Amino acid sequence: MNWPQWIETLKERYLAEEASVFVLHGAVRSGRWSYAGESVDCPELMRRFLERSRDMVGVLEWETATIELKPRLRFPGIEDRGRFARHLGARMVLDGITEPLQPATPEKALGLIWLAMDTPGASQGWILTQAQRLAHARKRQHVRTGLKGPGLETWPSAPWLRESNNVVVLLVEDLSELSEALVSQCSVIPVPESAMPAPAPAVSEPSTDDAMAEIEAALAAASGQGDPLSLRRGALDEGGDEGPMEQLSQLDAQPTFVMDDVVPKPAPAPVEPAADAPGIGDAMRQAILRAPKGPWPHRLPGRQALAEVLHHRAPERFGPLSFEVVDDAVRCTGPGAEEFDAWYRGDIAVDAAVGMALGALEPPAAGFTDETLPELAAPAIRALTRRIDKFLDSL
Repeated sequence: MNWPQWIETLKERYLAEEASVFVLHGAVRSGRWSYAGESVDCPELMRRFLERSRDMVGVLEWETATIELKPRLRFPGIEDRGRFARHLGARMVLDGITEPLQPATPEKALGLIWLAMDTPGASQGWILTQAQRLAHARKRQHVRTGLKGPGLETWPSAPWLRESNNVVVLLVEDLSELSEALVSQCSVIPVPESAMPAPAPAVSEPSTDDAMAEIEAALAAASGQGDPLSLRRGALDEGGDEGPMEQLSQLDAQPTFVMDDVVPKPAPAPVEPAADAPGIGDAMRQAILRAPKGPWPHRLPGRQALAEVLHHRAPERFGPLSFEVVDDAVRCTGPGAEEFDAWYRGDIAVDAAVGMALGALEPPAAGFTDETLPELAAPAIRALTRRIDKFLDSL
């Protein structure tokens, strides 16, 4: 993967231990770059770069549809929200902190980010969009750091950050809008209006679904292939670290044997869904709405939705399945239960994609309704659709 020069500059300065807090300015909203066949903006490309060497990556965003300034912590990576919650859970209990993990104010957002980085045990990357909202050049009073944390202007030189493996990236379009006192302490990098050329396909298989690559490559670590999400200083510069598409090609690759005296069997006919077969996205929405308040132990809505789709598409193999949690384990019953359970447990990408879809949801106190339930993460739904098709083709 050839990263744009502004990312290469950030990497070089970080590895030289010049800074842990960076300011990117310029085309941080309008610029587009090509990554794994997709057109992505600056925050997304920055996230994908950092997640190659961070245990978790979070993004501070802002709700613009309301009058009040409302922040939102987003964790677009696989399982990052769960890691964030587990990482902070013990610390908050010990410190007697009862703040929700989704902040209601900018002060609380900064406080949670600070507390996460001040808690050892996980290497992190934080991308703070529209940084001028936190420290505007024309405002005397900047946003304070909640939870009794240090002011943002002290972060660049703070030993607790400089001596860690954490990285903070501030994004601002107009550099003059950001506090000069803060800018002077950070490593400042311009982001020009340019795009990377689209890379050549990494595999011959016509698959450029980066979300699928992320799911399978990251979860490959669980099966003993190492941990691509582990972080140590210097990991950003490991030339041998394979990207998501390369790891995906290895995971999906099947050994091919060519024998002159053997006539190859014709490919099986594709499995066609019934006319009224639900898509996995619709099935998962309905499963969520059946338990709109959560919690969802062992990601039951995902299992229920997958079972429903398989029942409609392959009724000769799968009947209606039911699920229950017994002694912290999921019990599946019904025609085809053993085969379903073996597939779900054996295909690590399926569980990861379900986690991606459900992990982005935070049920309100009253529970979701059809109107308030947001669209499920499109990359996760695409990944699940692919895995279902692949499973049915193998039957």
